[in-house]
Amino acid sequence: MDGHLVESNLEQDVLQDIVISFLDEYDRIFMYYAFKREENDKYFLFAMVFLYFIDGKDGRGDYTTLWKYIFEPNGNVQVIEKEKEAKEQCEWFSKRPLNVESNWEEKPEFGIGKAFLR
Repeated sequence: MDGHLVESNLEQDVLQDIVISFLDEYDRIFMYYAFKREENDKYFLFAMVFLYFIDGKDGRGDYTTLWKYIFEPNGNVQVIEKEKEAKEQCEWFSKRPLNVESNWEEKPEFGIGKAFLR
C-alpha cells in the first residue's frame, strides 16, 4: 500500500457474522475477514478474501484475481484462486489440519471490537 492510509470497516449482519473490510485509496474493498458466531459463543475466522486490482483503476469491479481462504474449526483449510473472467477456478485443500487456534475471538463487548482489527 506504499504508505497510503488504509481504512477498515466492521459490520455485523443479521446472521450474527462479523465482516471486517479493508479499503484501498480508491475506496475499494481489497481484503475482508469474516467471523461466524459458533455454539460456544465465540467467533471463528472462517474466511479471508483478498482482491487484486489493476493499478490506477478506481472502479470497484476492476479486480483481476480473487483469493479466498476458507477455514474450518477442525483445522481444514481450502484456498480458492479465481481470475475474474475465468470459467474455472483453482482450489487447494490442506493435506492435514492446521492450527486454527488464533482464528477464535471472544464475543466483543458492545462498542469494543479491537481484537477483530488486530
